[in-house]
Amino acid sequence: MYCENIRIIIDDTMYSFEEIVELYTPKLFNMAYYYVQHKQDAEDIVQETFFKLFRHIEQYNIEYKFSSWLYQITKHISYDYLRVRKNRALKNGTLYYQDPKYDNIMDNIWRNEITPESQYIVKEADTAIKNAIQTLPEKYKNAVSLRYVKDLTLTEISDQMKVPMATIKTQAFRGREIIRRKLAKSM
Repeated sequence: MYCENIRIIIDDTMYSFEEIVELYTPKLFNMAYYYVQHKQDAEDIVQETFFKLFRHIEQYNIEYKFSSWLYQITKHISYDYLRVRKNRALKNGTLYYQDPKYDNIMDNIWRNEITPESQYIVKEADTAIKNAIQTLPEKYKNAVSLRYVKDLTLTEISDQMKVPMATIKTQAFRGREIIRRKLAKSM
């Protein structure tokens, strides 16, 4: 196999492609899982990371840490995945709320296998999130709505609200935490 012939030198040590995969898979999986919160999708992201590594190894700049470069690839693939998932959910007119007890239902939705049960759960979660946003104090409501519903960047929100970006980041985080706690109590 072609992969067996590839050797990568990291910190003056030569590794085969297989050794790189073995060494970094657990770390990359944990990172991807942190972003997507779904085992199968995290495994797919790790596989895609190694595929991109294999295809673009010549772009690696030895002045930088190899692991940092690999983590950046994983992060970007995870963000791309989340963007696609979010766009799919928004296209269906839903907001997404992650809860482990709904994993199978959410799996069906992500894979476009919508059942009456999953439609009901998504509609209920969507309503709960929208209601929770409406109960937030005004400064948090604006930051959360612009950040997570309208998907504006922190810079865009800062410019629009004429408030420092650090303030927006704090307000969006606190608002999201308030919503998370409210939803956790009601579930």
